[in-house]
Amino acid sequence: MVDNHVDFNEKRNLIISATILVIGIGNASLQVAGLTFSGLSIVTVLGILMNLILPKHAVNEA
Repeated sequence: MVDNHVDFNEKRNLIISATILVIGIGNASLQVAGLTFSGLSIVTVLGILMNLILPKHAVNEA
């Protein structure tokens, strides 16, 4: 993370990384219409969606 200069003091980055770690390490699986998705595929999609949905800066942050 140092090479990419990810700032974990920003709440957005911390929320995204924590969610990915918890679900990824927990090895969650999801079954939809006979298809089974592993934890890695779930967190990949979830991380991309959270990156798109969550605002870049919180309202109360300067």
